[in-house]
Amino acid sequence: VLLACFLSPSSVSKELREFLDEGFVWSSGWEKTFQALISPSLIVSPLVSELVFRPQSQQVRSWAENVAEWPFRRVIPAHFGIAQRSGPKEFLRAFAFLNDESDASYKSTAGSTLSIPGTLKEDYSILQIIANAAFGKKSGA
Repeated sequence: VLLACFLSPSSVSKELREFLDEGFVWSSGWEKTFQALISPSLIVSPLVSELVFRPQSQQVRSWAENVAEWPFRRVIPAHFGIAQRSGPKEFLRAFAFLNDESDASYKSTAGSTLSIPGTLKEDYSILQIIANAAFGKKSGA
């Protein structure tokens, strides 16, 4: 799950020789990121947040605000948890990483906004490199 969401989370070794000899080698700390991913709240996958939503954050934020005007009581995610009892408030909270004024749980220690509270800024590093190459410095956690 961590590899699918982050492509290269901070807790997996990036050494080719190590990978060829042993496969993926995980260091301690992966559990914290995994726990954040399986939290019961709605989340946006880091792959989608960094490479799809963040480069067009104003349009996505506007779309999310329009959806939040609907009177719904449940969101059925395409991935992660099953149907959840979530209304407009919880839906908007999943997109808080697009807001400059999002609450402290979405902030990394460096002050930038992460798409999933409890994850590490370092987990997003490969996604940031890809986003910067594709879209310039405009995007990034």
